[in-house]
Amino acid sequence: MSFTYRFKQKPYKHQVKAIKKLLSNGWGGALLCEPRTGKTKIAVDYMSILHMGGKVNRVLVICPVGVMGVWEDQLRANCPVNYKVLIWDKENRKSHPLPQFGHDRLDIVIMNYDALSTPAKIKDRDEYGGIIHHKNKGGRYEVLNKLKRWQPQLIILDESHRIKTPSAKKTRAIWALAPIADYRLIMTGTVVTKSKRLFDIYAQWKFLNPDRFGSLTFNDFKHYYGRWVKMEHYERWVGNQTRKGFTR
Repeated sequence: MSFTYRFKQKPYKHQVKAIKKLLSNGWGGALLCEPRTGKTKIAVDYMSILHMGGKVNRVLVICPVGVMGVWEDQLRANCPVNYKVLIWDKENRKSHPLPQFGHDRLDIVIMNYDALSTPAKIKDRDEYGGIIHHKNKGGRYEVLNKLKRWQPQLIILDESHRIKTPSAKKTRAIWALAPIADYRLIMTGTVVTKSKRLFDIYAQWKFLNPDRFGSLTFNDFKHYYGRWVKMEHYERWVGNQTRKGFTR
């Protein structure tokens, strides 16, 4: 990408280093930074550079409800390109369609994780008057299908440890979206949440690289890195294994 990028606000050295690393990866990466180190500014400059380079016009940011406003503030303060934001919350999903495809601006859709775990509420009646509960329509299915049709080119997971549970509906929905985007970015200061449980990273790494683990399951991963004991009907984690890498 041969152009001069001018920061709207001067970054710190660690932010410039992070942006250069993401760009050199060629697909995105992980911002595993401490709180208050400016992860959101890094992400805003990164998407802006990709847009100026003709790589990205549609960005999907998935984050907790409480930081949606932070994204709006950081975009206003740091995005030097022409952009438009859609806060795709519960009300706006009813009245605002996703932006039309275009090349003259950066379209950014910001939504919360809960939108991808909301159950379907569509009901029909069969020919005898009985109620039919749809298992793959409405709710999260409708949201997921709309996002697939929109084809985001960059997907950002803010507080990505929110998808640490592989069996969660929102995690599986986000996995389904991952291969659509050419660029993927996770952001968190707590990539491993409780007691250094290394298996927390499985879902986050699988989002970054959908092919990373191949046919190896979460169960394989957690037993490779963790020590477990059986207690009646479930397993209890008791510590981590010392491993150099997941090579099986």
